[in-house]
Amino acid sequence: MFVTGATVELTPGGQTGRQEFRVPTYIYVIEGILVSEYEAGPIGIKGTQYHAAGQSFMDNGGAG
Repeated sequence: MFVTGATVELTPGGQTGRQEFRVPTYIYVIEGILVSEYEAGPIGIKGTQYHAAGQSFMDNGGAG
């Protein structure tokens, strides 16, 4: 198994565009607030989510 990492910097108001993770992805917010939109998912995940500095979350991607 391989594990990789990356640091992605977004300017205030910046966007990444639509993303689709095919593998589980761990996200940690270093500074500011990350706003993510999920088109599908169970209650509590579907819709808009806000992640503040110091918070992390996991996107299960293509994993069941």
